[in-house]
Amino acid sequence: MRNYIVATDSSADLTKDEIMENHIAVLPVRYLDGKVFKEESVEQGPAYKRFFDNLRDGKKARFSTPDQNDYGEFFDALIESGKKNIVYVASSSKLDTDFKKAKKAAAESMIKFRSSTILILDSLSLGPAKGMIALKLAGLSGSISVSEALVKGRELVRNTTSFAIIYDLGLISSQENSPVFSAGLNIGVKPVLTLTDKGSLQIFRRAKSEKTAVMAVLKYAAEKQADKTSFFIYSADNTRNELYAIKMLQEKFHGAYVKVGDAGMRNGAYFAPNAIFIGFCAPRIKATPPKPQIKTYKDEDVNPHGE
Repeated sequence: MRNYIVATDSSADLTKDEIMENHIAVLPVRYLDGKVFKEESVEQGPAYKRFFDNLRDGKKARFSTPDQNDYGEFFDALIESGKKNIVYVASSSKLDTDFKKAKKAAAESMIKFRSSTILILDSLSLGPAKGMIALKLAGLSGSISVSEALVKGRELVRNTTSFAIIYDLGLISSQENSPVFSAGLNIGVKPVLTLTDKGSLQIFRRAKSEKTAVMAVLKYAAEKQADKTSFFIYSADNTRNELYAIKMLQEKFHGAYVKVGDAGMRNGAYFAPNAIFIGFCAPRIKATPPKPQIKTYKDEDVNPHGE
């Protein structure tokens, strides 16, 4: 018997089998296909390929993400179906409004349904890393309580590290709302991005080739990872880069289990179709504090102290 149900949105990039086997509830994100908004998926075959082909042709992706009312209806429907204890795994609160909207909707649903408990977990993650946290929490639903699940979830968040390796900066620059837009224009190389312990996106390494980008991540895994037997590698519609990363990983970590999957449309558009995502169990990289700005004076400011 399950003590709670895990919920998240479709940008967690979980497959239908993973959702069904782990009894995870998923709120869909929708993308614009022609003139109609459709639910995103990694299992739509031709539609998935067409979506990324359009990105490569310079077309901008449009999404309809859930609003607070969508979250409220989602939580209410779960409670009415008998699922009174819910742990919702949200995207990083630093990069997405998912967490705030879900939290407000949860508070309203718990007022309507007094016997229900809805806990919102800030995953400090996006995409496959968020999905992995949801899967692990779902696997514990028969052995821990809903309140214990939130504590365990925060522990999983601290120890789930993920990286996005970007191979085509030109495709990033076509996505004006991407948080790596300016990085893509200014670096001129293949950046390796990570979500820090604060949940914000940070450049981990400026790599000059595919090999150095992948090996920088695997070096971090070798130094920091407590469990060297389990990894995940997700590809955003680029099998060649994914296979290269898997080969390098298996050579460095003999016998390691590698979970392979596809990055969904939202994350593919976020980081560009040629990106791959690598993740494993290790403490997150600490956020780099911003450098203090040095005040400069104009030439006419002969005496900056006003004396």
